[in-house]
Amino acid sequence: MEIPIRLIKIQRNYKTFLENKFELNRQKKAESLEIFESLLKLGESLRFNVDKNKEFELVAKEAIRNKNELQRTYDRFKMIHEIGIKLTLDQSKRGGQSHLQEHA
Repeated sequence: MEIPIRLIKIQRNYKTFLENKFELNRQKKAESLEIFESLLKLGESLRFNVDKNKEFELVAKEAIRNKNELQRTYDRFKMIHEIGIKLTLDQSKRGGQSHLQEHA
């Protein structure tokens, strides 16, 4: 039995159709993988930025704590300095006697 020419053409066309469909699907898969890869990279970049932002926030908080501690220390030194000036003035008014000598 011989296969009619028309059936051969239909088979050939169908084979070409399937090959084209297969190639189109392969291209779409490749594009999907590229999009997925881009999204992963974007996600990594966003996580990196979030991590960096958190790190900067922690550094800023630490800097504020250090600034506040330095301000408290400065205020203590200023108070000690003022007390020293008052003691010096009191001592010079008393004729040079030290506060410790008065109570001895």
